[in-house]
Amino acid sequence: MESDFNGLGLQLSELTADVAKQLGVDEMTGVVITSVKSRSPSDIAGLEAGMVIKKVGHKVILSVKDFQIAMKDASPKAGVLLLIQAGEATRVGVGKG
Repeated sequence: MESDFNGLGLQLSELTADVAKQLGVDEMTGVVITSVKSRSPSDIAGLEAGMVIKKVGHKVILSVKDFQIAMKDASPKAGVLLLIQAGEATRVGVGKG
């Protein structure tokens, strides 16, 4: 499990079949938010444990490594566009640090 990710204040894990079933996620794409640091850009943007990050910008995320790579090109201070799935709902979140 990695944390922070360029100052976002997240901890993530891989999306497994068991976790996907528990979260009500049909597609096996994305990474699961396992915790969010209090008062971090992710917390301020409303991200919570159990949400699944499907995309960073236009890049589909298949693993924590994909997320790391995508975040190397992102700037939380300028804003990061994330496609988030929480249960059956999908929303777009923009975090600014």
